[in-house]
Amino acid sequence: MYLQLEMGEVSSPHRESMSQLHLLYRLQQIDDEIRAKKQRLREVLNAQKKNGELVAARASKKKSDSRLQKARNRQKDLELELGSVSDKARRTEERLYSGKVQNTKELRDLQEGVASLGRRRSVLEDEILDVMMVVEEVEAENEEVSAELAEIEAEWEQTVAGLQEEQNELAVRVNQLLEQRQEQVGKIEQPLLTSYRAVGERRRGIAVAAVKDGLCEVCGVRISANKVQAARMGEVADCGSCGRILVVV
Repeated sequence: MYLQLEMGEVSSPHRESMSQLHLLYRLQQIDDEIRAKKQRLREVLNAQKKNGELVAARASKKKSDSRLQKARNRQKDLELELGSVSDKARRTEERLYSGKVQNTKELRDLQEGVASLGRRRSVLEDEILDVMMVVEEVEAENEEVSAELAEIEAEWEQTVAGLQEEQNELAVRVNQLLEQRQEQVGKIEQPLLTSYRAVGERRRGIAVAAVKDGLCEVCGVRISANKVQAARMGEVADCGSCGRILVVV
């Protein structure tokens, strides 16, 4: 069975009709490339929006920065407290040994105060040593994380630059193809275009199939000799399996 055009005509087997089928096949090739280029363009645009590795590296850097800041703040607080304790101990000792205090109870209180401040100072010094080691470890970790982030960011910048270049090339190519399509459509008879659109809507945009070695290049089914001959003569015939318009190339 041959594919009927929307106007109810069956194309006659003459050279002009055969040329029309080849023009239609070329239109299908243009549409296929437009579809592929647009799909790739969408992929390129999406690829520029996010980078999981970069997001993870930035999160690690933020976490490391926070740990380092907390450790440094803790060290600073301990050092300030140590300075305060040391200053208070110095003033207490000065009063204790000034000879101005004669009251036994006050002398005893001053001695206990000096001893207590000494113990607190010793604890603070130990804590400061511990936190200094933590700060040193976190600083080393932070430097490593920072270097890793810088490397990933540099790679991402190169990747984005490449994607943007590809994006521009794709956009230019799509515009060229759209111009070619408009020119190609103008060469094809309207009834054939109508059938092309109708079949394309049913077959995911692929309305035309070439016949190669007697097979439909889209679905792979063998085409009858009568239909191959009809398509070769320029008649509009369809694949009995997938329903696409056949053209012998």
